[in-house]
Amino acid sequence: MRPAPLAPALAAAIGAATGAATGRPFEIVAVAPVGGGCIHRAWRLDGRDGTAAATYFAKVNEASFAAMFAAEADGLDALRDAGTLRVPRTVTHGANDEEAWLVLEWLELAALSPQPAASLGLALAAQHRQPRADVGGGPNRSDERPGQ
Repeated sequence: MRPAPLAPALAAAIGAATGAATGRPFEIVAVAPVGGGCIHRAWRLDGRDGTAAATYFAKVNEASFAAMFAAEADGLDALRDAGTLRVPRTVTHGANDEEAWLVLEWLELAALSPQPAASLGLALAAQHRQPRADVGGGPNRSDERPGQ
């Protein structure tokens, strides 16, 4: 089932938050639903930031999911900081009265052949060996849904 279209007011709020986070005004010119949202709606956002084209990945849900998106952003940043895997950069997250969002760098993904897949497996193993005292929970774990 395709998600409902991204409402113009929400697109404007996400565009403004993205522009504030990057320091360059971001105007969304095209929106396409994509996989990767699981319990959320996921979108490819194509637009212009100043004079250049820019593309981002956005997840959207009800405003009650704002803390979950903040926790996911923290987790992605920790994974990226470890430096063993290519993890998308968190651009921004936020909410208005009705909806919350998480905006990430857009990564062009492709199927892996055996050698790159093996390299990914080694990188995942290296990632799991990274010590982090602050990983593993808290009040806003990204695997918890509001109300649980």
